[in-house]
Amino acid sequence: MTNRENQNLNLNLIRSFAAWMVLSVHVTQRTGIDFSVGAYGVQLFFILSGYLAFYSFTNKNYSAIEYYKKRAVRILPTYWFCLILVYLQDIVWGILINKLSIQEIFTSQCSPRFLRYFFGLQCIIPSDNWDLWNNHNALWTMSSFIAFYIITPFLYKVLNKLYTSFICTVIFLVGRPFLIKAIQLWLIDYPAEAHIEWFSTNNPISELYCFLLGCTLFLAIKEEKQNTYIFIITILLIVTRFEWYPFEFIFVIFIYIAIAMPPLTHSNIVSKFISIISNGSFALYLIHPIVLIIASDIWQKCGIHNKWIYTLYLYFFCISVSYCIYYLGIIKIENYIQQKVYNKHQTYS
Repeated sequence: MTNRENQNLNLNLIRSFAAWMVLSVHVTQRTGIDFSVGAYGVQLFFILSGYLAFYSFTNKNYSAIEYYKKRAVRILPTYWFCLILVYLQDIVWGILINKLSIQEIFTSQCSPRFLRYFFGLQCIIPSDNWDLWNNHNALWTMSSFIAFYIITPFLYKVLNKLYTSFICTVIFLVGRPFLIKAIQLWLIDYPAEAHIEWFSTNNPISELYCFLLGCTLFLAIKEEKQNTYIFIITILLIVTRFEWYPFEFIFVIFIYIAIAMPPLTHSNIVSKFISIISNGSFALYLIHPIVLIIASDIWQKCGIHNKWIYTLYLYFFCISVSYCIYYLGIIKIENYIQQKVYNKHQTYS
């Protein structure tokens, strides 16, 4: 294997691990087991995305347009497919479970306001109902992913040196609590259902610090100053007694170790299996909240009362259904769109 293949293998494991952390949070919320720490899988995703975004944009010499095409083909088919599933589920559940009329459904959860999700605006535009218009089916993170990828070419022009990127990251880390407070004061008149305390924390600007940590790691490695960067982060962890962004700093070190270390396996079979798991992890990340609703309803009808069996059942159901949806459907859509986009590109090039 080449160094790049080694790195891909190890980072694929981290990507899969992040998705499983988020899955575990939502599964255990339903089974009464406390695994709230799994929510930090989102921050791990953001940091890894920062590293990979700068890596892809610079090492592969993409133009901004080419970079946007690559990112769009990779994330939008899965994301929009997920949104269609959510929308259809809302209609079916509204009719069968909530006994709503068609008019009530299309003037409530399925109203035109749902379009904000298709454009990734759900956590950019505040609303009067957080659960419905900002975080329906745990989709708040997509505003950040889309925003981060859009600004990557511009961000690299400004932060193309380690020193600049590090200073900017520190400013975001220090200023984040003040930014969150400012947003809360700005939106203080919103009702309780808006959960502005969550909106102020989970919008792309407030989460940008994670992306910057990953970008800075890439620049540190590029300039061969990674030991200095990791040393500073380690010192910050010790000085602050693991109370100041501890998970985020540990994740940076974790990702660097994965990049620097040799692959965990030299088996082609195992490597392909890891790639399969990793490629479908984004679909698992997005689709599992929908699957959880269906799986829970099925379980309740079975009348079995054992939380450990229930937990294993939910894991199996979510993983198997999510990966089946991806490999039997979404991946074909991705390949079709990619073929159309790049055939057209080659025609005009």
